[in-house]
Amino acid sequence: MRALVIGGCGFIGSHVVDELVAHGVETAVLDLRRESYRPAVPGVAYHAVAWHGAAAIGGVLASARYDCVVHLGCTSVPQESNRDPAADAELNLIGSLHVLDACVRNGVPRLVFASTGGAIYGPCDRLPIPEGAATEPISAYGIAKLAVEKYLHLYHRNHGLGFAAMRVANPYGPRQNPGRSQGVVAVFARKILAGEAIEIWGDGRQIRDYLYIADVARAFRLAMASASSGVFNIGSGQGMSLNDLVKALERLSGRSARVTFRAPRSVDIAAVVLDHARATAVLGWRPGVALDDGLRQTLAWLAQSGAVAGATSRGQDGERDSSAGRA
Repeated sequence: MRALVIGGCGFIGSHVVDELVAHGVETAVLDLRRESYRPAVPGVAYHAVAWHGAAAIGGVLASARYDCVVHLGCTSVPQESNRDPAADAELNLIGSLHVLDACVRNGVPRLVFASTGGAIYGPCDRLPIPEGAATEPISAYGIAKLAVEKYLHLYHRNHGLGFAAMRVANPYGPRQNPGRSQGVVAVFARKILAGEAIEIWGDGRQIRDYLYIADVARAFRLAMASASSGVFNIGSGQGMSLNDLVKALERLSGRSARVTFRAPRSVDIAAVVLDHARATAVLGWRPGVALDDGLRQTLAWLAQSGAVAGATSRGQDGERDSSAGRA
């Protein structure tokens, strides 16, 4: 099997690349930037072009026969997307349509899309949330993700493009940039290790579903190999408040946190926990890494990698597709 990973140098993408290479998949990456925390992976072909450009994605897909495209490209997060919804739609929705068109033109039979498990549902009174729950996103980011899902259904019907839309919860783990505004585990963990104050928007009782990155990558590999098309929640099925997350990081790191509470933000949902029963039944996937174990590995990586002192706010394509629950 040969796969192209769009956004393969970002946080999620780099782990998907590792998972595919480890399982013998011939892998190529399309990403403008290099990985932040390690050199290029041996044996992986890298294409340094913008994923949302029609000519660029078309040229890469025309250069080789691919069995699957993993689409992790995204240029925004929920808060940013609401500042300029038109720009967000132009890049992330229209750009994704260029990807779908290029797949159809070049005979790619399957696409796995990184949707969002938090921003797509909106406020919900049922936990855990199944895929059939109402989708009422309150950010342009979530609306664009939902629109791409709808187009995937259309392209499946009209062109036979197989697909899996992966509604991923809050992924965390090694190589997540702790200097960004999204990725609450990395942000909180780095600040605790560095002795810096943590800022929480709201009262800290917001509940999120945290999923270790290796489990996310395995879900994407299984979705690539599946013959089933549709939407899949990829989450732990267990919720934890931001306040309890801080306590867990304090316990595991042996350090105390300083927390400052800010006014809540309009794009944040009170509670998001995903029901992964469909992914278990159809893909044979279930989460395997316990939260404490994943947090320990994340803290260890932060301490060893230099990321505690060298955090940067620059994000990467493919790194911005996690759901709500940011620091």
